[in-house]
Amino acid sequence: MASVYRDVLAVCAIAFACFTSVSRSSPLTCKDLIQPLDEVNPHDFEGSWVMVADSMKVIEAERPVEICDSVRIDFSNTTFTKANLCGDRCQLFSRNVTLDGPHYSFSYGPMNFTGTVFKTSCADCMLLTFKVDAPKEKTEELCLFSRRRAVDEKNLREFEAQVKCLEMPEHMVMDPTKALC
Repeated sequence: MASVYRDVLAVCAIAFACFTSVSRSSPLTCKDLIQPLDEVNPHDFEGSWVMVADSMKVIEAERPVEICDSVRIDFSNTTFTKANLCGDRCQLFSRNVTLDGPHYSFSYGPMNFTGTVFKTSCADCMLLTFKVDAPKEKTEELCLFSRRRAVDEKNLREFEAQVKCLEMPEHMVMDPTKALC
């Protein structure tokens, strides 16, 4: 009986030690979650990226902002090409991007785009803000792009926390089965 009692105490002590170490690990703060990249090397972003998740805040819009089924961006040096599939239409545009540390900007007609590239724990992901300032539309987005069509739950939970830190609207996860332009 004493042996069983000792075994139960040992199991309880191990469980308590494990619980204590887990309970002491604190969740990441917004300061930890929202950190611009220290330096942006355009060569690190070359190639194709697919939008995995997005949160959009419409500040001003003359008409409803179109939600696309898929978004792909391609980088080649400092050239940015965006391909949106909205319904059955592909929308393509390409521009040279100006980089200033983790911040970027470009124009497309009367539309000005600015944003910041942030750190993320996802190894093959890119987290960035995407702000549109146009005569008839002003929006802000937090976008999670990846080299893959989908990321794991851990990465989506991190993105959800980043959305909350930036006080953005609820995010949406893109359907990885939708076609790309």
